[in-house]
Amino acid sequence: MQPLTLKNKLAYGAGDFGNALTFNLMTSYLVMYYTDVAKISAVIIGVLFFVASMWDAIFDPYLGAYIDNSKGTEAGKYRPFILRYTIPLALVSIIVFMVPSALSPVQKIGWAFVTFIGWRTIYSLVNIPYGSLSTVMTKDPAARAELAVSRGLGSNLAGALDGIAIPFLLATFAKKISIAFLVASILVGVIVVICHFITYRYTKENYRNDPTERYKVKFSDFVLLFTKNPSFAAIALASFFEIISYAIGNNLRLYYFRDSLHAIQILSIVSTVALPLLFIQAPIISYLVKRSSPEALFKYTTVISFLPFVLILLVPESVWVVGGLFGLATIFRNFPGLMLWGLVSDTADYQEMKTGKPSAGLTYGVFMFVRKIGQGVGGLVSGVGLAVVGYDANLAHQTISTLTGIKFLTFGCFIASGVITFICMQFVWKINNATREQFKLLGRAD
Repeated sequence: MQPLTLKNKLAYGAGDFGNALTFNLMTSYLVMYYTDVAKISAVIIGVLFFVASMWDAIFDPYLGAYIDNSKGTEAGKYRPFILRYTIPLALVSIIVFMVPSALSPVQKIGWAFVTFIGWRTIYSLVNIPYGSLSTVMTKDPAARAELAVSRGLGSNLAGALDGIAIPFLLATFAKKISIAFLVASILVGVIVVICHFITYRYTKENYRNDPTERYKVKFSDFVLLFTKNPSFAAIALASFFEIISYAIGNNLRLYYFRDSLHAIQILSIVSTVALPLLFIQAPIISYLVKRSSPEALFKYTTVISFLPFVLILLVPESVWVVGGLFGLATIFRNFPGLMLWGLVSDTADYQEMKTGKPSAGLTYGVFMFVRKIGQGVGGLVSGVGLAVVGYDANLAHQTISTLTGIKFLTFGCFIASGVITFICMQFVWKINNATREQFKLLGRAD
């Protein structure tokens, strides 16, 4: 087997650039579209996110097990899923933001439920095989870490692009923000398809199961992931609270910067400044991982990343002070993001080592199920939280108590998530560099 080339690594990262674009669009901007354009109740929106997560709770683990039990083709086991479902994913990402204004309130809610749950289903059909792909591209720990950095870089670049473009569109079309959301969704859809085609074309599944071997991953292995794989439990729990904070903070920051600071364009400036730094962070992470361990870097950079949020709650409210601190937090939050998926790949290999069964699909299916439950909880808290603090989309100016509530919901969630992540990685995570050396013996190279 030939070592992975730079082209292979970049192509793998391109896949999550596309995935993250559509994911960020839904998790960071959809609540505002529903409240301010579709005029759907914030509480109903929260219920929608939660119900969609319950569907994922049923669908994702079974999808992962189904993929593990499927027989690969010449193109591999995982890559064909990415190619098959990328165009449907792009189309439904656009349709979500096309709620017809002529519909009745009940019909709008029906449109929202059908299209959003449809998006989540198709997203799983792409993202679970994509996540599993790295486990069969290489078993070398250093190359695996580089794939994780490439994926993290793609994801963070997508976050930066969303952060630059969408607040800019919202500021530009302030009097008709429905146009901003529609333009954003179309652009995202086109880019998603291009990125997934690149991933399919320039990656290869270098490790496969022998065709005569029949590994059967049972759904009961779901339980074993948590009871026999403490590292999976650690990263899943940390990611659960991270995605809750992401859903709450990234949704409500739009309201905070627009209604409290009257400077939503600051979000575009912050993302623009952070963008070039991503290209510096990626090689720094690769360098440090070779001299330390991914879990240590993940743990300590998470702690550093939430400290600016503490200061935001303590310092006097100022556009440039808050914007600067938010920018620092954004930059430091990129570091854990660059390492997350490499740690998940480690837990998949650990599960295979312990059970003797290729479990990448199940591992990623359960992990994505956990994250989507977190997304649902975060969406529920976002919607209900807006209602509790008294947000009214029909008011030109929100009350002081409403703005204060939005501020503490936005930044307090990031702080709580950081503390929980540190505890999980410090006291529950078990995989180390010695364990990773054992992973090299897994699988059969083509």
